[in-house]
Amino acid sequence: MGSCTAGLLVLIMLAFPRLSPGQSGGEGLAVGLSLTGGYVFPSDKAHGQHLAGGAALVLEFSPYMALEIEGAFSAVPTESQPLGLSQGRLYHVPVLMNIRFRLPLKNMPLVPFLTVGGGTAFNIMKLDATMVNNFKDLGFEVSETCESSALLQAGAGLEILLSPKLAVEAFGLYRLSQAKGEWSLADTVSGIRASGTIDKVDLNAIVAGCGLRFLF
Repeated sequence: MGSCTAGLLVLIMLAFPRLSPGQSGGEGLAVGLSLTGGYVFPSDKAHGQHLAGGAALVLEFSPYMALEIEGAFSAVPTESQPLGLSQGRLYHVPVLMNIRFRLPLKNMPLVPFLTVGGGTAFNIMKLDATMVNNFKDLGFEVSETCESSALLQAGAGLEILLSPKLAVEAFGLYRLSQAKGEWSLADTVSGIRASGTIDKVDLNAIVAGCGLRFLF
């Protein structure tokens, strides 16, 4: 994760210092917010499709480039797998730094864009309550965790400008993330505990969404 973030920061430092007030329309840095929502299509068939939402701090250095510091949230329905997570919900919270490359169209309120970024996804696994109670009735306590993981994303979209400082947008993203987890099963009578690792939790997904973006 450290090398991913470092590489992104190097790219930012190489790109942004070359921008001058003249290149950004004479206005310099613009600060804003972005609110987004979307639908997630996981690549792992044991993970259900689900809604996601998020927000980002926008630092627009020119009409052609912006930096976004983003936080997102989704609750991923999971089905039991022999080598993966059990039935329940995985709360998935990516915190990302993205670079958006904007391509304003002359005399049109349309701005196609490309985006690339990366960061960390914080993952919290909550097992299905019925399953936990069934184990409890048999005299066992069961638990499962999913570690935080690096996340990379890239995609494209289109901004529709409602005014110089307000836009709606539609986008598509592909996210890459692989996590690990742990499970444990304890006999409540004898205290004997068994545990193990989950070597691969596939969190790759396609995200299709829309949002509202405004500058102060």
